Amino acid sequence: MAAQMDKLTDLTRRANASLGVVTWRPDTGIWPPENFWIYDTEQVRVDTVPGQVRVKAPGDVALYEKAFQALSESAVYGDEARVLFASARQSWAGQS
Repeated sequence: MAAQMDKLTDLTRRANASLGVVTWRPDTGIWPPENFWIYDTEQVRVDTVPGQVRVKAPGDVALYEKAFQALSESAVYGDEARVLFASARQSWAGQS
């Protein structure tokens, strides 16, 4: 786990990537019940308990895009994200 936190920390410093951490707070405004990946404006992959679902209806894709926008606006980036990764790393180090 420590190596994973180090890798995530490194990714927060890359110019060609944006890594945000969404934490549960009252002002988040949304917390989706499932994981989802937006591939493009035409398709979203949703992970559910029985398997993966491909969402292709334009209105549904737009809804996932809106959810992603809300989540990304509530995420922490840069120094704030690195503090969370360092805290998690320290927490796991104390358990070994």
